[in-house]
This record gives sequence, C-alpha cells and structure tokens, in this order.
Amino acid sequence: MIRRAQAEALLKLAEALEECERNGVTLTSTDYGVDISAGATWRPDVQLTGVAVRLAIAKLYPKSEAAE
Repeated sequence: MIRRAQAEALLKLAEALEECERNGVTLTSTDYGVDISAGATWRPDVQLTGVAVRLAIAKLYPKSEAAE
C-alpha cells in the first residue's frame, strides 16, 4: 500500500501528464524505453525516471524559451 504523500504525488503526475497531452507533448513506450516528444523527440537512454523526465524537458523546452 502507498502512503498518502505518494498518492498525492501520483495524482499530480497524472494531472501534469493530462496537461502535456492537451499541449501536444507525448510519452510513448518503445522497445528501447520511452520517447518524449514535443515536436522534436528525445529518447532517454535510461528507464523513465524523474531525472530522465527533467533532462527531456530541459532539452525540449530550454529555459531561454520560458520567458517568451
């Protein structure tokens, strides 16, 4: 059984993934892992982890674009 904090974090993740879908960002399972796509595709060489997602976002959405 998971703890309340874990359940809340998973719900936030679900909400974030739904927002990504509405904005054209997808995560696709492949034979090699997961592709993260937002017009361009980034394929982490590791399993889908928090760090891998952070790296993908940094690559697909550089901080310099955040101000636009």
